[in-house]
Amino acid sequence: MQDTSRRLLFVDLLKGLGTLWMIHRHTLDAVWDRTSPVPAGYPSFLIGIAAPIFLAMAGFVYTWLLESAVQRGQVGRRLRRAVLRCGQVIAVGYLLQMPYWSLRKVLSQANGEEWSQLFQTNVLQSIGYSLLLLVLTSPLYARDRRLWRGLVLAGTVLSVGTAPWVWAWTADAPWGYLLSGVRPKPGSLFPLVPYTGYLFFGALLADVFRSFHRRGHEIPFLVGSVLVGAGLFALRWLPLKWPPAVQDADPRVFGHKTALLLWGMVLCRLVEKAWRGGLGPAVLKVWAFLGEEILIIYVFHLMLVYGSPLNAGLRQYGVSLPWTAAVGLGFLVTVVSGFVAWLWATAREFNRWIPRAVIGYGLLTLVLRPW
Repeated sequence: MQDTSRRLLFVDLLKGLGTLWMIHRHTLDAVWDRTSPVPAGYPSFLIGIAAPIFLAMAGFVYTWLLESAVQRGQVGRRLRRAVLRCGQVIAVGYLLQMPYWSLRKVLSQANGEEWSQLFQTNVLQSIGYSLLLLVLTSPLYARDRRLWRGLVLAGTVLSVGTAPWVWAWTADAPWGYLLSGVRPKPGSLFPLVPYTGYLFFGALLADVFRSFHRRGHEIPFLVGSVLVGAGLFALRWLPLKWPPAVQDADPRVFGHKTALLLWGMVLCRLVEKAWRGGLGPAVLKVWAFLGEEILIIYVFHLMLVYGSPLNAGLRQYGVSLPWTAAVGLGFLVTVVSGFVAWLWATAREFNRWIPRAVIGYGLLTLVLRPW
């Protein structure tokens, strides 16, 4: 029987790459003076890849663990744990967007713009809601795998293919918060349409990987991933016309980012296989840690860079740094965020009630704080 309960190192490595790129881009966005030139050869084609990585790998990991649950007859338990985890991720996403760290003040003083910002669908909400949709298909995964694949594939295609029309229809719709999950800016940075498509694609990718891995045919899987990525990347040059849309609503953007995702996954798998001697294992351990503890790193780096209901963040100083200084500051943010994540993981391993007590104290102050 194939063991699908263990962590996959290359998945954590890929998420680690996404973490590094995310902090780099967020720091630039917050403090970089746009008049300062960008070095030649800067990989601007990677802009916007972090969120698709996190979404796709969330679907990948869930499907990988779901197979283990099916083998052990614990599908119900896996579903309950997944629903709880989704709720936690969604809650964290909204807490980060609170205008004040006081529930009383939010309910009594928040204006329309602050309520709109609170209900935006950013990356954590997008992951949580998309994963909940995938969880709903889980009973079908255990009973009819072929039908499950068809349903998830249809969800991927519909989420991506209908995005231009959905964005055009909801851009000026009057229903406000009710459409925050699907409408573009100013409603959401990562709306479910098309971002659910990335998570569903990751789920399908895990199912295909499991099939090849079980038969010992990983090389064909890796080669196929490279070729499929090349085909998806080529979509960006198709002369297609869509309804008025911006940014990621164009399905060709999905092809571009999914190709990068596939190539990154292949790269991380090859690195995992190659770096076995010398300092390789130590480097991989630190690298993978950035992917394993992505939630706490995400939360803390956002507080450092953009601020939160409890602090102002680096953005309060304005976009005043030259490019090299901004990049250096991003490196420091990465180090500090990684260290905080290490402290959090160490405390959790020592006694799980330590982080729970910290979370509980924070929630109590949110409910009881009068100002």
